[in-house]
Amino acid sequence: MSGAKKHLAFSLIMLMLLMAMGCSDSAIFEDYGFDYQVSMCVSDDGSGSECTQTVDILQVMCSATEWEDYFDAQGIVTFVVTKGARTIKFTSYTVDYIPEETSASGDGSGTVFTPPSLPRYHDVLDTNWIAPGAETTFNFIILDISRKADILNLAAAEGHGTLANPWQHTYTLRVTLEGIDELDERFSISVDAAIIASNYNNCS
Repeated sequence: MSGAKKHLAFSLIMLMLLMAMGCSDSAIFEDYGFDYQVSMCVSDDGSGSECTQTVDILQVMCSATEWEDYFDAQGIVTFVVTKGARTIKFTSYTVDYIPEETSASGDGSGTVFTPPSLPRYHDVLDTNWIAPGAETTFNFIILDISRKADILNLAAAEGHGTLANPWQHTYTLRVTLEGIDELDERFSISVDAAIIASNYNNCS
């Protein structure tokens, strides 16, 4: 096999491994001399820095004239290449919202329900180049206000709480990060974070 064909075969193997084995805490490819770690949490306070598992889906009045703070929820990703990789950057991302069975809140029945399905979200991402051995943290919108409203409205329509008093809805947010390396070869990595979407009091 020629050198070019060997390189192409190796690249295809790496791409398949990256797509198949990304996980929420770390992924290690020791057989190929390429190690990385990736983790993600969710921020819902507008700062893009404070992590929480709870996401507010109902904006309420704090007083007669003042609304509570209300923001798009952001994903905060920490990524580090520990050895053997080329310099890379991330160029786009996709979010899948995976409903998880949740105990019904407030009805006393002890039953479980499945939160409403949401459409996949995709957007561009433009990180700095990440060199082997470097660690970087970046954030992006992971659940915007319109999708918060979708959870609230769809769940109420299904009888899972009301518009004024939503139940707790548990989702796994699976983010697929797409990127390129210094040779312009493409790859993808997946990472998960769990959220509980409901009404949380953010009045100061």
